[in-house]
Amino acid sequence: MIYRILVLLLIITSCTTNSTENLKSTSGKYTLKMDLGNKPLLINSEISNGKLLIYNGLELISLPIDQNGDSLIANFSVFDSGFELIAYENGYKGFWKKYYKKDYSIPVSLIPNWTYENEVDNQDTVKYQIQFSPNTSDEYPAIGLFSISDTNIAGSFATETGDYRFLQGKIINNKFTLNTLDGSHAFLFTGEFIGDSIKGMFYSGTHWKEPFTGYKSERPILQHPDSITKVTNEVEFAFLNLDSTTYKFNRNSATDTAVIIQILGSWCPNCLDETQFLSEIQQQYKNKPLKIIGISFESKNQFSYYKKQIEKLKKSSGISYPILFGGKASKQLASDTLLFIDEIKSFPTTIIMDKNHKIKKVHTGFYGPGTGSYYVKFKEDFTLLLDKILQES
Repeated sequence: MIYRILVLLLIITSCTTNSTENLKSTSGKYTLKMDLGNKPLLINSEISNGKLLIYNGLELISLPIDQNGDSLIANFSVFDSGFELIAYENGYKGFWKKYYKKDYSIPVSLIPNWTYENEVDNQDTVKYQIQFSPNTSDEYPAIGLFSISDTNIAGSFATETGDYRFLQGKIINNKFTLNTLDGSHAFLFTGEFIGDSIKGMFYSGTHWKEPFTGYKSERPILQHPDSITKVTNEVEFAFLNLDSTTYKFNRNSATDTAVIIQILGSWCPNCLDETQFLSEIQQQYKNKPLKIIGISFESKNQFSYYKKQIEKLKKSSGISYPILFGGKASKQLASDTLLFIDEIKSFPTTIIMDKNHKIKKVHTGFYGPGTGSYYVKFKEDFTLLLDKILQES
């Protein structure tokens, strides 16, 4: 018996040591290359201290690594996706998979060394008025925000329903690429600056591409996000909470308390950015009469899936406010379900009510930290409105 125990301990120790040594031997800087058809998406990445680190410009995403021999699995903390890789020569090859979508996978590889050596300071930003899918029925406006330093370029695109978050890439002879991989989306922008004009192509995963054009502008214009969505009826709803009980809200709920209602989905990067912002708001106003309620529309119309995803979101963001199960992720279904709003045009959509439950703002989309000064301005306006509401009797 003692001999068997010793053998078992030796086996366990041997397996643990091999796994640790494998991680140590592969630690270092890599370029994560994703094949989007004939267009490679290139992201700075790193294996360090048992984690896969993804660098989207100024954004750092950390994924814990589960390694078994030559195989490596690294899943995103909130989004239902991850990497399944196998050691290959001096790097890794495998796939990025979205687990909630059957057979959705894109080939990826980890190649030694970074593609982008320097971060670009996004304080010095050049703005462009952009049109995606110009001269078609699918045309929509955006604002291009770009910062350039030598051969490095960073920035984002802000649309009327949100932003494309942190982008980083290369620019050579006015031709550029911009990349991001946040766990929900893999975006690649290729283009060229021609004088004060810009033209290019936008690729999302392997399933979508569209052209864009634009011109330099000191004051690019989008419809204001507070003017896009309207509340048409009294705000009332009843949805399941994480504990399977029904959470109801009506005119008699949370009396003498200001209310923020967040309409979101755990699959949505802009929603994650907003949730992290609302986590700050919750902490900042924790001693004030303010209540935040989320209503989530998920990739699967299953309570168990909603519960798993929202528990991950709450853990990652550090929030304690309730997030209820609205149903399947669909703008049309959300519009049909939320009878107090004219139409859901974007996730997230956020409603702010005063202490008498009078609507003070309906904000469509979210400009997150990737938009620089637009995010700063949003935060200032948001807190100014909250302060005003909370000071009212």
